[in-house]
Amino acid sequence: MAKRIKDFPNNMQQYRSISPYLLILLAFCWLIGCQPDFQINADYQEELVVYCLLNPQDSIHYLTISRSVLNSDGETLDSIFRNPDRTGFNEPFEVWVEKWDQNGRIDHPILFSPDSSTSSRSAPFHPGKNTIYSSTRNIDSGFIYRLFIIDSKTRKTLTAACYTVSDEQLHYVMDNTYSTVTLESLDSVYFYQTEMYFNFVEVTEKDTSYRQIPLFKHALSNGSKKSGKVLALSLDRPDLFNTIGKSIEVKAGIRRYALLRPFEYRLILGDEVLFDYQNTLNISDQIYQTTQPITNIMGGKGIFSSVHRKQLGSIYMLDQWYTSLSENPDTKNLNFQPRPWHE
Repeated sequence: MAKRIKDFPNNMQQYRSISPYLLILLAFCWLIGCQPDFQINADYQEELVVYCLLNPQDSIHYLTISRSVLNSDGETLDSIFRNPDRTGFNEPFEVWVEKWDQNGRIDHPILFSPDSSTSSRSAPFHPGKNTIYSSTRNIDSGFIYRLFIIDSKTRKTLTAACYTVSDEQLHYVMDNTYSTVTLESLDSVYFYQTEMYFNFVEVTEKDTSYRQIPLFKHALSNGSKKSGKVLALSLDRPDLFNTIGKSIEVKAGIRRYALLRPFEYRLILGDEVLFDYQNTLNISDQIYQTTQPITNIMGGKGIFSSVHRKQLGSIYMLDQWYTSLSENPDTKNLNFQPRPWHE
């Protein structure tokens, strides 16, 4: 044993002399023999996308379930999400919401059922089967609401939670031109936003669908959430015709009619999750985008949040607007008819 210990340094010298060659050989064997543990070009995995904003002021509450889309053919988002075959589901989902406070759940779960009656008006896309869900149960401000969605086919469960915005102390002032909104901030409100939409109808030989184009939005964050702080939102309106022209796809065989009151002007109060979600999307595609970097849906994508939405004005379409729609370079190819759509 003593001899072995004595000869140990000499043996190490031999090992040092061959170690570079041995290491190269071992590295070569490892490179040609190892296999990757994952597939770089794995198949696309579809995800469920949820969109729901609870507003205690609404008498009917809507929730939309869609699917993420792998667009490998260069289609426009507009054409994809107006195709019911791409957005629908064969089986309905189990959807419900629970009301909670610090002591636990309150009352019975609020069930959401598939709603086909709103398919053409309330959705930004042309929804397929089992896409829109609704409930007429009351939603109260100042509570936690927890969402549960179960896929009846895979039994996969999606969950989310939000705190409903309290608007009991909301005070706001508008000027006569709708160009400025002044509000007193609230502890439960993270941001204020004004936004305007353009509404019209598309008519083909087989279908009539309502469309809504977002024109602009102006948001102001109240990150400090200090009660009594006054915030003013001034509107710097963009070129509306240019925005409309870039947001609508030109197609043959479609007649378009602007609504009698086509411009909706809204006030939005929301929480931090909704503020971050909206800021990740461009205004032109925020309705359609299905894979967002901001989401609070466990097991899927999308947003489940609370909002206070108030209609500030619904502006009439004047005669000169019809002439401008048909003659303006940005909109003249969109085939708008020279009369309003009467509901």
